[in-house]
Amino acid sequence: MEMATDQGDHMVGNIVDRACAGAAFGAAVVVLGLGAALSSHAAEREPIAASSSQRQQVKSAIEAFRSAVNSSDSAAFFGLLAPDLEVFAPGADPVRGAAAREAFRPWFTELRVEMAPFADEEITVAGGIAIQRHTFRLTTTPRTGGPSTTVRGSGLHVWRRSPSGGWQVIKDIWTVPSESAGGGAP
Repeated sequence: MEMATDQGDHMVGNIVDRACAGAAFGAAVVVLGLGAALSSHAAEREPIAASSSQRQQVKSAIEAFRSAVNSSDSAAFFGLLAPDLEVFAPGADPVRGAAAREAFRPWFTELRVEMAPFADEEITVAGGIAIQRHTFRLTTTPRTGGPSTTVRGSGLHVWRRSPSGGWQVIKDIWTVPSESAGGGAP
């Protein structure tokens, strides 16, 4: 599935094959930085506790994300990705903006994707930022036929409230244990 014409496509084509501990370290550094930013932001501007309404809005966005993937609704899915999305994939350099968004395009053009409900989920909301920590199971099958590949891993989605009031993913960070690596999907 490798399409070397775009760094994002290349990343999706090789993502799980290149899972490594270095990416986990990089993700940890990003998470620590986000935690510090949230603490600073919350202390200066807003209380850290989120209203039940904010939390429910984030949960609804998370379910819409999963639903869009499973129903191959690319318009809904890409509407949930911020224009400045940054992807931190195992064993790959970070990708940002249009290249990061387009890295997911094969999910809707080349693959049938089934994303199970997120497990071990923790959601933290502070003002206009939310962090979703989760474990995932993702199964991909080539649309042209061939065997399915299932990948299990852990990840973080950082969500930001958009000017319209909806929530969009601004950071997608994940890790895949080597025994689960075997497919080409984030």
